[in-house]
Amino acid sequence: MERKSFYENIEWEMLKFPLDVKVTEYPKIEFKSFYKLLDNEINIQTITFERNEKYDIIGTFKGMISIDEKDKLEQFNHTNFNKIFTIESEYDNITFKYERTIRMERIGQNYTITFYVTDLKREVNSPEKTSWISEWYLNGPHIRFSRFTEYVKNEEYTKKRLIGMSPIIEQNFNYPENVMSTLRNYLYILPKNCPNFIISKIPSEFDPKWSNKISIEYYGKFGFPDDNSKQIIVEILSLIFGRHLIKIGESGFDENGHYTFEKSVSPDIPYLIDIKHVCNDYDYLPIDYTNSQKDKYQIEKDIALLIDEYINSDIDYHNVFNYLRNSILLPPESEIVLLGGALDYLITQLRKKYNINDEYLPEREFIELIGNELTKINEKLSDYPKLLNNLNNSYKKKGTSNFDEVFNELNLEMGEIEDNAIRYRHIPAHGQKMKQKTKDKFPILVAVYRTLLNRCILKSLNYNNDYFDAVSQCNRPLNEPIPPENFDKLIKDITE
Repeated sequence: MERKSFYENIEWEMLKFPLDVKVTEYPKIEFKSFYKLLDNEINIQTITFERNEKYDIIGTFKGMISIDEKDKLEQFNHTNFNKIFTIESEYDNITFKYERTIRMERIGQNYTITFYVTDLKREVNSPEKTSWISEWYLNGPHIRFSRFTEYVKNEEYTKKRLIGMSPIIEQNFNYPENVMSTLRNYLYILPKNCPNFIISKIPSEFDPKWSNKISIEYYGKFGFPDDNSKQIIVEILSLIFGRHLIKIGESGFDENGHYTFEKSVSPDIPYLIDIKHVCNDYDYLPIDYTNSQKDKYQIEKDIALLIDEYINSDIDYHNVFNYLRNSILLPPESEIVLLGGALDYLITQLRKKYNINDEYLPEREFIELIGNELTKINEKLSDYPKLLNNLNNSYKKKGTSNFDEVFNELNLEMGEIEDNAIRYRHIPAHGQKMKQKTKDKFPILVAVYRTLLNRCILKSLNYNNDYFDAVSQCNRPLNEPIPPENFDKLIKDITE
């Protein structure tokens, strides 16, 4: 049997193993798996919580009910969607949200109900002070982390020879440094505008094996960040790692490693999307950290910089990052539309920041200049309201002209390749028919659009080093666009 050098209870989320609950009217603190279920109308006797192959939380009720009361089961099955259940013991309480029934089986008086669980939380009734909190995520990055963790597991072993419940011989053994290992598996981030924190890779021994896993660890000795700072941290890490980080829980621990609370959630991924495919996809990196010439701690410095700038910024980046992260889940024709929405929103925010006028000239001057002509045109084209709307609003800036002024403010150059990608995104956005050659181009156009959006985000957050050109697969100065020849060669290779 393989012996592990780490303590499993603190290295991964609550449902790394199934959680079994026995239901009784009188739970005692010495029997920590025994609970009282409030509102137990159908005589539930055991409850099990576990993960399925997609890492959804699955609950199972087992119990007994008389034949005369079988209608209660049917009523329960149809009336408990999204209901919150509470189970209590003298040691801790568990709450969970019953999402919907998967199936119900009954043999005689015995029944089994299997159901989806949205979230599950366990809290100690009289906990010690929380020393640290670990947030757990699927879809972690493939890049190497820079710092090392040493694991040393000292084992204690007690052997008792009993007569009844009393030992006649009791032996206590201690095997110091019995198992030891060192792994390169964490980053240490020191922002100025929120507490320090650690990002750690989860040992590969834990399920699910089809995903890299990370934890974000916040420690009381540094201070716990507020919820907004936590959201900013996850958004910046998703950008830097080029992954849609998928939260599946969090745990709080006291200084002795005992949990004060634990929470597990089902992955917030649309049901029709294959989470395994998402987690096996490559990293959409905006910055390349594989260069051996680069400072091995540069990734930590960049993450801290971006978090600090984001926290200080008046720009609402949340919507931008929401579109950016969700775009990774979609096929290219849909992906480019979400990327376009993210860039449009960011450009709008930046135009407000830089006080860029949205008009070629004020509406009043426009009317004074050609008002008489507009009146005659409106009369002649009264049957074409959409055309008239464009004419009457032609004093307003539209399309890529809105982008150009922002990129000038950011000192970013947008080349013809980026301009083409912006134009192509309108094809699926407006439901236009695509030829096969156009469809073949879309994966490359998406890479162009994503790279452009990454450059804009990075520069707006005062990052000024190289970016990773996903089309040419090389590093470039941030203000330099993708060369047309590299794009043309890729398109030629795909379409011929």
